[in-house]
Amino acid sequence: MMLAIGSMNRYLERVPMLDKQEIRRLRAQAHPLKPEMQVGKEGLNPALIAQIYDGFNTKELLKVKMLDTCPDDRQTLALKLSELPKITLVQNIGHTYTLYKKMEEKNTGRAKAKKKDAKPAKKRSVKKAAPKPARSQPAAKSVTKPARKRITKRSFGNH
Repeated sequence: MMLAIGSMNRYLERVPMLDKQEIRRLRAQAHPLKPEMQVGKEGLNPALIAQIYDGFNTKELLKVKMLDTCPDDRQTLALKLSELPKITLVQNIGHTYTLYKKMEEKNTGRAKAKKKDAKPAKKRSVKKAAPKPARSQPAAKSVTKPARKRITKRSFGNH
């Protein structure tokens, strides 16, 4: 399936839109990341989709690389990745796709209750070190150096 060049932006309408600042922040965070998964000759199969969702258990951003052996072209794969539920395609540069899925809070009411019941930490007194006395500098001596003799081409030959 070949898509027109202008249709690349159509997939953005189907995903939850992020504001420009959020996209910029995500792109900056994803820049140093290496691709963790590769789409090969099998294409985007259910096993790879499950692996992508497993990767989102610990991270919000993933990079996926499309290999040359992938049966889909760039735009088709971008559409397929953007249609995955709860996943946003942040950017596509060449054959590398950056995916984002917001982390779900796994903490239940217990963690919040512990925070409320926790006692405030006691303030510790810290002794400040006495300032060191300033070192007195000896007075600078004025030293005059003898003038250096200027060497020219003429002075080499006439000795």
